[in-house]
Amino acid sequence: MSEGSGDNKVVPFPSHKVRPTKVEGVTEKVRPIYLKHRAIFIMALIFTVFLSTFIASRVNISREIASDLDRRDLQEDIILAKKISRESLRHPASSGREPTAEDILRHGEFLAGLYSLNFDDKGSLRGIAFSGPNGSEKYMQDRKDFIKINSDLMRIQFDNIKQSESIRDTKYIFEVYELTNGGTLAGRIHFKVDAENRLYSMQIESPTL
Repeated sequence: MSEGSGDNKVVPFPSHKVRPTKVEGVTEKVRPIYLKHRAIFIMALIFTVFLSTFIASRVNISREIASDLDRRDLQEDIILAKKISRESLRHPASSGREPTAEDILRHGEFLAGLYSLNFDDKGSLRGIAFSGPNGSEKYMQDRKDFIKINSDLMRIQFDNIKQSESIRDTKYIFEVYELTNGGTLAGRIHFKVDAENRLYSMQIESPTL
């Protein structure tokens, strides 16, 4: 084959980098779809955050309402208990008489109708015994003060009180208080309480009986 023949032409390679042909219109078509999906995702995210915040706030409000109701119920229970206590004291008066010292002791705030009272033939108080349901015993911190408040019912004249005995076993504490008048023994009072000062019984002993 002779040099310069027209059938064997050599095509020279380009000396610069060939860029791929750009297809016009593809980016412009995809971009609106991408933006639409992105907007939907952002709106869904915002709604999720809003819904979570709303639910949390509703839960907090419900808890606050429940707490207020609990406090309100407790306050109503206290008011009701005081009302019942007052009505129990007014009960004897409903029969046409004023509450006596015995009524006040038996149905008042301290014994609250949970104890039976024992009187002798002369009407003197000689004993108190717990008769209510277990666990409802009343607390008596100051035995001397209780004796002074109810001294009229005991019908014992005294000017001094002192504790003479205190015996403790595995469950109860037994205490004895001596009542004296001018240095002379006027009576003894026996208390049966537990370690938490809950009263179980009280017995009054008078040397004159």
